Amino acid sequence: MKICVIGAGSIGLLLGSYFAEMGHEIYMLARKEEQVVALREKGITRIMPNLEQVNVSVRATLHVHELPKDAWWFIAVKSHQLDQLSSILSEASQETKLVFIQNGMAHLKWLENIQNHSYIGTIEHGAMKQDSTTVLHKGFGILNLAALEKTNQPTVQVFQTDDDRFPIHCGSDAYTLVLRKTILNACINPLTAILNVPNGELIKNSYSYSLVQKIFEEVMEAFPEMKSHLRLDDVKKLCEKTAENRSSMLQDIQHGTKTEIEAIAGALIEHASNRNKSLPTLQILYTLVQSKEESGAHYA
Repeated sequence: MKICVIGAGSIGLLLGSYFAEMGHEIYMLARKEEQVVALREKGITRIMPNLEQVNVSVRATLHVHELPKDAWWFIAVKSHQLDQLSSILSEASQETKLVFIQNGMAHLKWLENIQNHSYIGTIEHGAMKQDSTTVLHKGFGILNLAALEKTNQPTVQVFQTDDDRFPIHCGSDAYTLVLRKTILNACINPLTAILNVPNGELIKNSYSYSLVQKIFEEVMEAFPEMKSHLRLDDVKKLCEKTAENRSSMLQDIQHGTKTEIEAIAGALIEHASNRNKSLPTLQILYTLVQSKEESGAHYA
């Protein structure tokens, strides 16, 4: 199967690495020529939690017109970068299947204008980009996929796998899938960004864990329908599985780049407000992360 990964950051490299290992034909679309050259020469190296290294070959390009149209395109960029992809996505044809893998919920509204067969993906693995061709797999999780239109749902089943290292589960409710992942992110990412700690520290420290619990309780009050889909124990288990991982939000603060606080906490706060519910604890964390962004503060 032909798979194109749009975006060669930590998640893009992780996806490209595993899909290539599964035997798929992988194309990587990157922004910088240096990375394209490096990927062509070296392929992708994935370093596992036990330090085992896996190397795979991929095709890399700067130019979208070089990507096959009869393929699955996995869009692995951040929500606030989607607007920059309009010209790229215009190159897709009706036979191109688009899978959007973004944190938060902001991209759902953006996707209303996409005409192609579109799918949603949420990834619960921990990943960190070491250099232009190397990704550290910092914690095992699940890649969840669902079609935006339920009539397309059987198509996505081609990816279903129970591989222990990279399981792929296919669901039927894209909105619930995204909301579930957004709640997980909201309980973890802002706190790690403010406290400058890896995910696992949130549940080791009784004070930070009490904040995790408070956020979760407030969100469940606003979205009671999610009680059958998500438990506090799921948040704890995700922290355990990705204990050594630094969340993408913390990595953004460390690098002085724009975070996904708006797509995660901002969107969740807005959806709760539309239900006449408030998320006061998350609101404080949202403001604190925004303050760090505005000041340009970043950790050494």
